Amino acid sequence: METKDFKGLTQHKETVADGSSEIQVSLDGLDSIEQIQTGKFSWLVSITAAIGGMLFGYDTGIISAVLVYIDNDLGHTLSSSEKELITSITSGGAFIGAIFAGATADRFGRKIAIYVGSFLFTAGAIIQAAPNSLALMTVGRLVVGFGVGSAAMIIPMYIAELSPAKYRGRMIGLDNMCITGGQLVSYGVGAGFAHVQGGWRYMVGSGAIPAIILACMLPFCPESPRQLIYHGKEQEAEKVIRKIFPNGTDEQVRMKVRHITIYVEEAKNINAGKSQ
Repeated sequence: METKDFKGLTQHKETVADGSSEIQVSLDGLDSIEQIQTGKFSWLVSITAAIGGMLFGYDTGIISAVLVYIDNDLGHTLSSSEKELITSITSGGAFIGAIFAGATADRFGRKIAIYVGSFLFTAGAIIQAAPNSLALMTVGRLVVGFGVGSAAMIIPMYIAELSPAKYRGRMIGLDNMCITGGQLVSYGVGAGFAHVQGGWRYMVGSGAIPAIILACMLPFCPESPRQLIYHGKEQEAEKVIRKIFPNGTDEQVRMKVRHITIYVEEAKNINAGKSQ
């Protein structure tokens, strides 16, 4: 099998089952389903997944208020270096979380990786809300970082793989909107608990809410067609594509599956070449 550019069109060459001849298929032709009107399903899935963007936005916004009101609740008044540790360790955790999320998403699926990110963020938020020591607070911040990194890595990818081409930019943009939306919400939460005894605990604990909402709504969202095809589940991928393109014909759906399959096979060949 090989691909090549020919007069601006990507061509895919493959040998038929009996090995006697070859045919060329235009990948643009295989993707004709992208030209028809899509339904609301992909928008609803994208909005749901974009909730994960709030995790990053909320955490980056709320920590500034927490450091103002935490006082000596961790056993002593925090020094500047200790405040820097609490703030920066989340970024380190996010870096690690993003690396592992990529491997998890390829092997077990995008949804599993998002579930893991939601769980880590929830666990980290609870740990942050409970501590009486700097060490435990630091652990909570690190775990939250794992969750933030997982969400930041996987959610844009998940949305891109489920969105129609002509709306892909807008749908991925929903994730960015939720990041800034999470920051806005964090400022409101910070103001609301500013004069409450131990209010900083409620501030960080509230971060678990969007993570829990995301985890509860994910069962209603499908795995991405690309991931399903990567693991040989073409029939399930067809069902998802029919939901994304409810007005598409059976032939267009099959052609779309074939289109994705071609690129998945090429990706596998490239990965196999790198591993040798």
